[in-house]
Amino acid sequence: MSELSGRIEVFDSSRDTQDIKQVDERVILSSVLNATSMKNQFSYLKTVLERSGYKVVVRNTISPFEVRNIDVEGVVVATLFDPNFLTANAPAILQYKGNKLVYVTIEGLPKKGSVLYSPLPRLVYYTVSKFVGKLLSKTGLTVKASVHHCIDVEETLRAVNLGRTVRQKLNDKFGDRVKLLFVARNDPRKGIDKLIHANQILRNSGIDNYVILVISEPSIKDLIKDDRFVFISPFGSLKHEQILATMHAVDYVLFPSKSEGFGLPVLESMSVGTPVIHTWMPPLTEFSSEDFNFVYDFENIQIVNTKMSQYYIMHEYNAEILADTIKDAIDTYTQDRETYNEYRVKAMEHSISWDYRLLYTRLLDMCGFDIDVNKYEEELNSIVEGIEVSELARHKRPV
Repeated sequence: MSELSGRIEVFDSSRDTQDIKQVDERVILSSVLNATSMKNQFSYLKTVLERSGYKVVVRNTISPFEVRNIDVEGVVVATLFDPNFLTANAPAILQYKGNKLVYVTIEGLPKKGSVLYSPLPRLVYYTVSKFVGKLLSKTGLTVKASVHHCIDVEETLRAVNLGRTVRQKLNDKFGDRVKLLFVARNDPRKGIDKLIHANQILRNSGIDNYVILVISEPSIKDLIKDDRFVFISPFGSLKHEQILATMHAVDYVLFPSKSEGFGLPVLESMSVGTPVIHTWMPPLTEFSSEDFNFVYDFENIQIVNTKMSQYYIMHEYNAEILADTIKDAIDTYTQDRETYNEYRVKAMEHSISWDYRLLYTRLLDMCGFDIDVNKYEEELNSIVEGIEVSELARHKRPV
């Protein structure tokens, strides 16, 4: 467990599980937030459970009547920590006395008033980051452990192969301009205003050898008027593997976000060997690295009230520092290709430790599910054995 510290943080070592009668069909009742990132992560949890002999049944809301079924051997809920998403499932979670996992994220501090008179303080939580764990703990909630979001190395390898074709298309269209990618919703937390301002600073400085590709909601077109921004696809319209392939094909991924519960695009980009330009803020500091990513410090923290059941924790920074960081990244790519290629290799190698076979197997095992952790670790070792990361990461970018 020591070598996994940082990716898995145990808050409470106690375990409250109860044996359930073994039957032919071992059913896991589950409910997952209807959000792209959480659904992708849940698919990894589901894979581990199904390969371990469980039948995973997904419900919008888990019924207290269903958990009384003798076939049920576990409950898994993966969602945003918010009464609107959790309260409906709470009666079933509380009533069920067997193995259960409530895996949550949040971008800010929960409002005590919204949870105080709800059943939510009676639940035990597993969080997507230590940052989220601390926020929930400050509200008086019980956090047993934090376990990071994950990647799938096999999916990464497929995306890298697909990314070679994407790369060629981007070269045909944009030539030798440095290709930056912004993938996010049109949300104030994501820092699109800072990116627009940083782009204007670069333009005023005469720097023009780059293009910013955008995958977001169509509404963002009203904001990105500069021709250096190129909208290529609506957010959520591409398959996960296609997103990863696009991340692999570009030179950098831009992640100017100011508030996150985890920040999955940073990990995903690293997994396909592409350095990220991002704010050096929690929870990104838990899994990113200054050794190969281009990071910049935030200046202050603002607590922003929302209509939801949380206060956003916004890590504010000046657009000038983002512009300077983008310029540094561009200069490294154009003037020191050898160092840049080393960064790609380091990023991919770093990310392998976040494969779901290492983390989600331990998360489920921690919750009492019957998971052969060693089998999955051996499988990962078999997959990565013999892989030439340097060739995959560089995808023939010349030195």
